[in-house]
Amino acid sequence: MVDQQPQNPVEQQLVESLDSQQLELVANWLLSELELRVDEGYRHPDLVWSLAWMSQKLWILSSNKQNPH
Repeated sequence: MVDQQPQNPVEQQLVESLDSQQLELVANWLLSELELRVDEGYRHPDLVWSLAWMSQKLWILSSNKQNPH
């Protein structure tokens, strides 16, 4: 699921080292990259899905850091 912690140790370390604002910044950057690629005419479904999914995952992780359960 999207709200699960990363399985990759490097990804886990990166997520733990960033605060919620930094995670949001990366999520926004991923979406801007997606918009740029679409504007350039590159609409490969895997790229679109991956960038959108990663940004959503980072927003959820950011929210979890702001409001721990």
